[in-house]
Amino acid sequence: MTTVFDTVELVLPQHWLVAFFNDDLSAYDEEEIEQIERFTRYMQETYGTSIPLSYELESDNFTAWHDARDFGVLACEVYTVTFPITKQKKA
Repeated sequence: MTTVFDTVELVLPQHWLVAFFNDDLSAYDEEEIEQIERFTRYMQETYGTSIPLSYELESDNFTAWHDARDFGVLACEVYTVTFPITKQKKA
């Protein structure tokens, strides 16, 4: 049986991947942890989850224009990260 669900792709800081995929915040300072926590709350409210499915190795890029800007992250190396959309649409 195959489960099909919608996904969303976001361009996010490379240095956040450790937090997302290894559930490890030990290398982050207080400001970075706050940024990640705000992003996590946004993802849960908007899409129903903050647990990513995968990221694209080919998407490594340095840019100021990414999806973490609203959370205070400056220019950095980024990857395209795929998240499932688990939040049900209201009828």
